[in-house]
This record gives sequence, structure tokens and C-alpha cells, in this order.
Amino acid sequence: MLALRCSCRAKYGTKVIALSGAGNSVQVATVDDVAAVLSELKDAVVGGELDNAISAVISTRKVTKTRSVK
Repeated sequence: MLALRCSCRAKYGTKVIALSGAGNSVQVATVDDVAAVLSELKDAVVGGELDNAISAVISTRKVTKTRSVK
């Protein structure tokens, strides 16, 4: 029997968000478990549990200067 593991990662734009101090992904045993993990991630975002992790990702973005058109 082939063992299948799926990983779910939360992202802000193209940046991966740290989900815990140990890593940035959640591994599930079967594809059927993905929906439950995504629901829990959604609840965490709505509850503000990932605010610090999102702020950390935002603070690492490079600021680009735009030129004004004359």
C-alpha cells in the first residue's frame, strides 16, 4: 500500500506564513483530512491567531520607490 502524505501551507501573497515555532506546514495522513485542516486555518485567521505571523511576513517585504510620470 502506498503511503500518502499531504502538506498544507498558509501564505500571504507569495510568502509562506509560519504556523508554529516548529514549522510552516501541516501534514495530514489522507486527502480527506485536508478540508478539516483548511477549516481550522480559516478559523485561526478569523480569530486573529495568525496576525503576528502575517505581520512578520509583511515586515520583511522590500519597499520599492515609484517614479512620478511627468
